[in-house]
Amino acid sequence: MVLTWVVLAGWCAATTLCLTRPGPILAIVLAVVSGIWMPVNNGHLEGPVLITFDQLRGMTLADLISVAGFVVAYLALWRWWRAQPRKRPAQLTRGFAAVSAVLGFALVFTWLAQPA
Repeated sequence: MVLTWVVLAGWCAATTLCLTRPGPILAIVLAVVSGIWMPVNNGHLEGPVLITFDQLRGMTLADLISVAGFVVAYLALWRWWRAQPRKRPAQLTRGFAAVSAVLGFALVFTWLAQPA
């Protein structure tokens, strides 16, 4: 349970930093913390079930923290990318997209594989 609170505090800190100082490193950190949230939180701070996949699996209110983290991470990266039109490193943008895609697949797998 303590690990859940530590990850949640890290998510809050990373989200705040991404909103105030958008950049690729903070966006990646937030995406990683958002991906870690799902398996760490499972069964601790769930809340009501919003979507039911079957009798044992569903998406709860606490799962939306991961979704919000990914949205903020993408917005932070997009704001940073737009602010530097002459210095747009395509490799870093593609790298972030690849990391986020892997973490997104991990989130979907977690939603489907773990009981709600």
